Amino acid sequence: MLAKELHPRTQVEIYSADGDDLKANLDAGTIDAAVPLARETAVTTGMLEGLPLMRPHRHSLRDAFEEWLANPPHA
Repeated sequence: MLAKELHPRTQVEIYSADGDDLKANLDAGTIDAAVPLARETAVTTGMLEGLPLMRPHRHSLRDAFEEWLANPPHA
């Protein structure tokens, strides 16, 4: 099943850039996530499986807060 079928409101855009440009766009909030696939001319779902996902620092920080609030260290 395609991601669009599972999550019909999800939008995916293919964007080609180097790592520095991806990081700048992530931090600026113009893209939400990135996967570095240098030298690839096409991308398949199989290629994406298990790859590290680049995310903006704001998402990592939010996730850390959510985890802390869900499982506080003092509990």
